[in-house]
Amino acid sequence: MNTNLSFLLHLFLVSAALLLGASAETYTVGDIDGWNSYSNYTDWAQGKTFHVGDNLVFNYDGGLHSVIQVNATAYDKCLKEPNLGESRNGNDTVALAKVGRIWFICGMADHCEFGQKFSIEILP
Repeated sequence: MNTNLSFLLHLFLVSAALLLGASAETYTVGDIDGWNSYSNYTDWAQGKTFHVGDNLVFNYDGGLHSVIQVNATAYDKCLKEPNLGESRNGNDTVALAKVGRIWFICGMADHCEFGQKFSIEILP
């Protein structure tokens, strides 16, 4: 009986650890500064591990900025088109739905050209 109890306790602890490890994270882009034209988002993303199921939250002034999800070419050249979606709401949540790299830029004025952009790799 003692062996069974020990096994069940071990099974419970392993299951709890797996469930806690599988919980989704929510990342506020730029942390307290939000999405703006003066932060370095490559630095912000460094050291973070993004997984499918996590969320990115963009907080910004919708009259001054936008969030556009683009492809690699548009990202490199700061092009607004083609894009996978644009928002100017000021409080946007992007669910990370699949494994791979994604790219974001600001579509206002020359913000992207001055560095308001970043890309991340999403893991399983």
